[in-house]
Amino acid sequence: MYNHILDPSGDVIFTLEKPNAPFAIWNGISNNSNPSKEQPAVIHKPVTFLVSSRHLSLASPMLEVALTGGWKETIARETDSLHEISTEGWDVQAMVITMSIIHHKWSQVPQKVDLELLAKIAVIVDYYQMYETVQLIGMLWVERLRARPPDSYGRELMLWMCVSLVLRDNGVFRHSTKVAIRHCPGDLETLELPISSAVVGKFPFT
Repeated sequence: MYNHILDPSGDVIFTLEKPNAPFAIWNGISNNSNPSKEQPAVIHKPVTFLVSSRHLSLASPMLEVALTGGWKETIARETDSLHEISTEGWDVQAMVITMSIIHHKWSQVPQKVDLELLAKIAVIVDYYQMYETVQLIGMLWVERLRARPPDSYGRELMLWMCVSLVLRDNGVFRHSTKVAIRHCPGDLETLELPISSAVVGKFPFT
């Protein structure tokens, strides 16, 4: 019935509509893919999670408001006392990992992730304001990444900027912004990532 059960006694059905939307598109390219190998757009079915309202509320002030009736995407079902929350576009793997962290399902949380997946998780964390919940494991992921922020302006640098901003990694964030300031030819391409207006306001840099 549910694609992912994080709590068998859960009281919230979390539905992810239109999952795996194109992410952080740079010059028409997302996910570092080769445009010549792009496949036709695939319409993915909704993905459902059975989760705990208590865990959601503790992890996210935004979801706490949603579950108390302050969010239009939340519906209380009279038939079975379940709440429904809907969202769209997120990466399924990133959502599974984030929900697993929230519910302390550590066996389902990878010890390492690549930059692409980490950025997708960071976007979810920022949207739902779950900074404290994910910061510790997030910093471990950053430490275990073999690659480091590049010294040139591009999509990879912007992913690093996003990750470091959300996870409060000041060293990586300073490096990323310095590189962008030096090499960005015009307006900063935020790629719809949660990069603050304070950063964007520095561009174009003269």
